[in-house]
Amino acid sequence: MTSVNLQRASDWLQVVNMLPVLVELHLSKCQLDNIPPSLRYVNFTSLAVLHLSANFLEYTIPTWFYNLSSLFYLDLRFNNLQGQIPNEIGNLNSLEYLDLSRNIDSKVKLPNTFWNLCNLRVLDLSYNNFSGESLECRSNVSMCIGKSLEKLALSNSQLTGCIPEWFGQLNHLKYLHLSHNSLSGHIPGSLGNLSSLEKLFLHNNQLYGNLPESFGQLSNLHGRLIYRLKCLTRGNIRSSLHQTLQTEILRNDFEHFYLYYKPQLASSIPTRKFCN
Repeated sequence: MTSVNLQRASDWLQVVNMLPVLVELHLSKCQLDNIPPSLRYVNFTSLAVLHLSANFLEYTIPTWFYNLSSLFYLDLRFNNLQGQIPNEIGNLNSLEYLDLSRNIDSKVKLPNTFWNLCNLRVLDLSYNNFSGESLECRSNVSMCIGKSLEKLALSNSQLTGCIPEWFGQLNHLKYLHLSHNSLSGHIPGSLGNLSSLEKLFLHNNQLYGNLPESFGQLSNLHGRLIYRLKCLTRGNIRSSLHQTLQTEILRNDFEHFYLYYKPQLASSIPTRKFCN
């Protein structure tokens, strides 16, 4: 039912709820502006795939969502979800794909139970307003999510704080996107433990210090690994990757620079200062 105009269908959910066996429900771009926050009876026990992206949803995620025990794919991107995401989201134990990106006009809070979704493979929270939400440098959370997570996208979300050390324990991670936030501090050396990592984006933050030598272990990075790190007066970005990576500086101006790494080449490079 993607792109079907349901703006005037006030009872669409009640009708769908009467279907005896429903495995997939595709309602993207249907001009829905509201989902009833509760249902007396949820008949979606078999629902595995739910697409509700690109609507006009302006409320919190309805509580009955968290009873969808068979759900493994949930797409809510391009809406205007607001308020605290309940801790009950951690009840969606079968969830493998969760996209809450592009809800930029809303102030959304991150519950710690996100990290308890053991089967999650893709978590996209980019282009949200997490204003005031801080990623703690050394705080540890349940590593349950590290068993399966392959993609973590948190770009353009107004995050502050540090890149957490425990990110280095996400052993299956292939894609990590943290760009366009206000993250500060050093790049943790633990990221060098992400042996499956193929893409890493850290540009447009306030990172400083040394690039960890452990990055020489990232042998699965495809193409060119790109960083654009903002230089701060309190510290300079220096490369300390000796006998590990060949570094080519393609752009260096007063505010930003690009680094392109070629992990397949192992040659000695000197430590050099990138920012004036």
